[in-house]
Amino acid sequence: MMPSQRIPEPEAMVDDTVEYDQWAQHYLHKVGYSWIRTLLTDGHCPPAPRVLDLGTGTGRLLTTVLEAFPLGEGVGIDLSDTMLEMARAHVQTKPGIKATFCRGNVRALPFETDQFDVVVSFASMHHWQGPLAPVFLDAHRVLKPGGMLVIGDLKRTEQNRLLLNWIPSPSFRKLAEASIYASYTPQELADILAQHPLLSTWRIVENPFAMAVVTPQ
Repeated sequence: MMPSQRIPEPEAMVDDTVEYDQWAQHYLHKVGYSWIRTLLTDGHCPPAPRVLDLGTGTGRLLTTVLEAFPLGEGVGIDLSDTMLEMARAHVQTKPGIKATFCRGNVRALPFETDQFDVVVSFASMHHWQGPLAPVFLDAHRVLKPGGMLVIGDLKRTEQNRLLLNWIPSPSFRKLAEASIYASYTPQELADILAQHPLLSTWRIVENPFAMAVVTPQ
């Protein structure tokens, strides 16, 4: 049965980075990265956006987004130096993708106000320790007026728990279980947004396995 309360994961990934990257390619891309790219392309993004990826991990979400905006450029931040090293190596295999990666904390973004046309994240939120609202507000601070923010994650739902039985790889199943059990439910996320005047104007969108908060445009 799905836990009624979150079981948080560490703020920075410290396990096998190669295994995580394989999981990101095979699982997170299907349920999240490609979905977020579609939300952006269906939105009102400029043709050459400057994109910030929060908790970029090995950079797979950022490159997926930039593939849809070949004139754009991106910055990915993460707490894990090992993840960032792999992200830099990954982007070298993507000719034409303009992306840089740096160490940074989502709770104290190292950027001036109004710097990015797009702010994205996926499967990082459940790692963030402490209240979510300050993270959302700082992400909004660095977003240009009229920009688009899409911060997504897996959902802690019974459907996702049952999905674990269909993941053939034991190592991938272990990663997915820890992430799902650490994630929020849609109602928990809605309650967080409702407590702040600005955040209450944001909407939550869902697919069968994931959800995302999206700023109004």
